[in-house]
Amino acid sequence: MFIELFISRTPCYGECPVYDVVVNNKGDVQWQGHEFVYHVGEAEWKVSKNKINDIERLLEAFDYRSFTYPEPDMFATDLPSCITKVVFDDGFVKEVNHDLGDDQSFYNNGKDSLHNLEKFENKLEQILGLQKVIKNG
Repeated sequence: MFIELFISRTPCYGECPVYDVVVNNKGDVQWQGHEFVYHVGEAEWKVSKNKINDIERLLEAFDYRSFTYPEPDMFATDLPSCITKVVFDDGFVKEVNHDLGDDQSFYNNGKDSLHNLEKFENKLEQILGLQKVIKNG
């Protein structure tokens, strides 16, 4: 079981959404929108116990605790990152800093693939209902 989960998107040299989100296992969500998002500033809402269970299942199915993300082959300062961090109830803390410009660090078919990481991040945003604060409409 997780205690807290964080997801952040960092800036790029374009119009990438920039935000930080924290959700706890009680369903309390804290949003801080920075740039290129529909809701700039702070917001709070609650997600249901079912959504928390969905997050737990997503963490297990993706095997977040064991996921390995090697150092990218190259670093591009003009591309954003998606940073996720989970604090588990046993005290274990795991953070993944996904350089969105990285397209060479993974084999496409492996469990620890870039494709699976992107699916995990997108599903997490969907479960938390972030579309309503990232984009208008």
